[in-house]
Amino acid sequence: MKVCFVRHGESEANALNVHQDSNGGLSERGIKQAEILASRLAKLPVDFVLSSSYERASHTANIINAVLQKEIEYSALLVERRHPSEIVGRNPSDPESMKIRKLIDENYGKDGWKFSDEETFYDLRKRALAALKYIAALNKNNVLVVTHGAFLRFLICTIIFGEDITPQIHRNFISHVHGSNTGLTVCEYSEGKWKLLTWNDLAHLE
Repeated sequence: MKVCFVRHGESEANALNVHQDSNGGLSERGIKQAEILASRLAKLPVDFVLSSSYERASHTANIINAVLQKEIEYSALLVERRHPSEIVGRNPSDPESMKIRKLIDENYGKDGWKFSDEETFYDLRKRALAALKYIAALNKNNVLVVTHGAFLRFLICTIIFGEDITPQIHRNFISHVHGSNTGLTVCEYSEGKWKLLTWNDLAHLE
């Protein structure tokens, strides 16, 4: 099985550079990015489309699938990492946002610690492992998965390290990788093992 993971197109919140929750669709630029990516994916083998249920991801998936015309499914397993409600709508440089994120970062490896209603590392690890198990069980040859930036990086980190992923490994990993809107990441699943083939390919936007 080959799996093409895609980060959604630029969202309205991305364009404003604010933390977002489940709400909000694509910006005009994000719609154009998704249309360009759809043209590229039309040249690749895709049997099935699996998308996050969040609006910005499902909007991206629907634009792509208008071209591909494949069976499509939406899953809460693929939604973005949940931020604490207190920083939603705030710019990352907002003093209150910086204070809260610093506190979360300082306690990131403490099992059971939460600032408020955000997803912890342990929540994310459980969901990432469940998402990969679900994808592997689809029994399809070529799957397109539309998801989100932070969760995609967590998925790929989990593909590489499996259940051995730790808070420190994850922090080190995300400090060295970046995922762009509509970046294409290709993985292979065979005989119970995952392999990363391509990371954040943006050739369609050049």
